[in-house]
Formats: sequence, C-alpha cells, structure tokens
Amino acid sequence: KPLWFGDKLTHAKGNYATDKGIIQVDWNYTNNKYHLKITVPNNITAKVYLPKCGKTGNIIKLDNKEISATEEGDYLYIDNVGSGEHHLER
Repeated sequence: KPLWFGDKLTHAKGNYATDKGIIQVDWNYTNNKYHLKITVPNNITAKVYLPKCGKTGNIIKLDNKEISATEEGDYLYIDNVGSGEHHLER
C-alpha cells in the first residue's frame, strides 16, 4: 500500500521477498497520473492498492482496461490480481 505524498515524492520502487518469490513494485506520479507496475510471483494473487490522488470515483486502469476498484479510506484496491507483470493507472 503506497503512501501518498502528493507531488513531493514522484517515484519509488522496491522488492519484497516472499516464500513464493519476489514481489516487485515500481510507481511514479507525473502529469497528475499515478502509474504502478507490479510483478506478482507464480501461484499467488495480490490485493493491490493505489492512492486516490485527490481524485473522485473508483475507476482505474488495469493492463489498459478500465475497472471499478473498491474504496478503502484514501485508497482504491483491486483484489485477486494474478501472477505476472501488471500495469495500473489512476
């Protein structure tokens, strides 16, 4: 769940080792758009959070397809994101 710092922090990336493999995350915020790339190891699913970024509505793009995300506080999330590399945009 990435923290939202507005335009003060515009890029971050990291890895997290699990017993199933490494989760990789790379995000950036440019031109009022939040982009997140995540790699989910084989045979697991992930719950992926994005900050609302001061925007209204719950539509995000997952791999270039618009979907409805679930709201939770200042975040939106999608559950059961499968293995592989995925791109999200808000």
